[in-house]
Amino acid sequence: MKIEEYLKTSPIFSVLRAQKLIDRELKDVLHLEEVNFLQALLLITILLEGKHPISPGNLAEAFNCSKANISKMLSYLEEKNWVCRNITIEDARKYDLYLSSEGLGKANRLLKILDNLESGIELEWKAERLQGFNVQLKSLASLISKKNSSLQQF
Repeated sequence: MKIEEYLKTSPIFSVLRAQKLIDRELKDVLHLEEVNFLQALLLITILLEGKHPISPGNLAEAFNCSKANISKMLSYLEEKNWVCRNITIEDARKYDLYLSSEGLGKANRLLKILDNLESGIELEWKAERLQGFNVQLKSLASLISKKNSSLQQF
């Protein structure tokens, strides 16, 4: 098919193909842990941030999603009794998020899962190549964002 040549050279298609593969692999593993990728990242974030207050806005910005989506994911994690949240006295927009003992175990397992996946990539690619790859991806995202802004004029 004629489209195959285009797909072989398309950076956007290459990124999307890689993303689908990663999603599929992670979905299978994370399904066993009863979480999706964003929920896993939230548990790991709470683990790593410790006792620092976290606002839904900061989480939404960090993970490039809406505050409503963050709230929905946190509600699920609370339902599972993995996360507890208290509104801070100083600022009602921020929460004190902390992990239950079960949530702590879950977050540590998820951290190991993601770390194992990334360790394999880091071993294969080495730090310099990986850093260059990340720079190129950020550059591509920036270009697409600029192009998207100009395309909206039509």
